[in-house]
Amino acid sequence: PQPSGFRARRVTVRLILDTSALVAYVAGDTRSVEVGELLLNVEENGDTTGVPALCLVEAYQQVSEQQRAKLLELVAEEEGPATLLPLPAADVGAVARLALRIPIAQAHAATEAAKHGAILGTYERKTYADSIATDDILDL
Repeated sequence: PQPSGFRARRVTVRLILDTSALVAYVAGDTRSVEVGELLLNVEENGDTTGVPALCLVEAYQQVSEQQRAKLLELVAEEEGPATLLPLPAADVGAVARLALRIPIAQAHAATEAAKHGAILGTYERKTYADSIATDDILDL
């Protein structure tokens, strides 16, 4: 049972950010601004940006302590600019098969993009060469 006045919010995931995009988001340079503007654009259209959990973990390992807090803030709030996408049991097989060809975090990102019919935002297009349609990749 939901609290009185509760209204479920249905959102559409339109953009997936991979590890490279997440690292850029917290970099504190022009790439941060570009990714931030992209997040805002998606949000203004009433949609959301998805952050695959494995990409968040991988990015967390690559950035400084201060940047780690910003990464976690990105997905911390229910009404925030991005939604954390877990790896549900139903998707493990697809991610595992794809991870035979590309790194596991990127396999999770590609699987989420396909599952949601979303665009994959990345700085590493070539990683996804045979894994996702080229039209579904946004070069950041």
